[in-house]
Amino acid sequence: MLDYNYTRTPFTYEFAEEVLRRGGFSNVRRLAYRQTASCHPQIVELDSWEGDNRKQESFYVEATK
Repeated sequence: MLDYNYTRTPFTYEFAEEVLRRGGFSNVRRLAYRQTASCHPQIVELDSWEGDNRKQESFYVEATK
């Protein structure tokens, strides 16, 4: 969460990447809203429209297992 550009959560991309790798995931990638590196481009339709209002407060991660 951001509050006046101050991060108020320990859940960052770096932490998410570490947890995913520990869980056996690989190819961990940080992507932008409604972008994918997968071979299933329609998956971005699962991104909530509410993300339009929360782009600065969100991050998107893809990984494979």
